This record gives sequence, C-alpha cells and structure tokens, in this order.
Amino acid sequence: MEEVLDLQPGEFVQVRSLEEIRSTLDENGKYKGLLFMPEMEDFCGEKCRVFKKVRSITLESNGEVRILRSPTVFLEGVYCDGKRHSDCDRSCLLFWREAWLKRIEP
Repeated sequence: MEEVLDLQPGEFVQVRSLEEIRSTLDENGKYKGLLFMPEMEDFCGEKCRVFKKVRSITLESNGEVRILRSPTVFLEGVYCDGKRHSDCDRSCLLFWREAWLKRIEP
C-alpha cells in the first residue's frame, strides 16, 4: 500500500476499504501513532476532496505543539458527527493518513 501520495488541497481521493485500513493498524488501532477512530469507518469507500495538509497539531491537554511526520490530511466535509462521543457537538475534523487514501480522478 502506497503511503506517501503528497496530496494537495483540491485533489480527489477515495477512502480505502475498512479491510485495507485495518491491515495498516497496530494492536492499538493506530497507524504511525494516529488512531483510526470508529467514526472514520462511515467514510470507507467514499470519494472526497482534500481540504488541507496537516503539518502540526496543538495538544489541548498541555498546549504542546507536535509536528506530524507521516503525511496526513483533512478532507472536505468529513468530520466527527459526535454520535459515538455522547452526542458531542464539536464537529471535529478527522485526521487521515495518506496510507488510508488513494488518489482518484475527479
């Protein structure tokens, strides 16, 4: 499975199947330290546009800034609906490793 696609905002991707994604995950459900959240399962097989690359994040718990070393993107209109988190209303963007996506033509 190709990991580095160097995806750019506006490009089209398809989220890989749940089976393909699960094959990348470790025993903790993570790929290179990033959790594949249950909410993300709903988007498997979906076609989406890349919203932006994610290069760094700030941890809410302590304000620490972390640089992401493995290619990660946000997808347009793809966010957590909160249903699996006590109906949380935050609508957080979901972090997608490029290994979980494949580039497609529009």
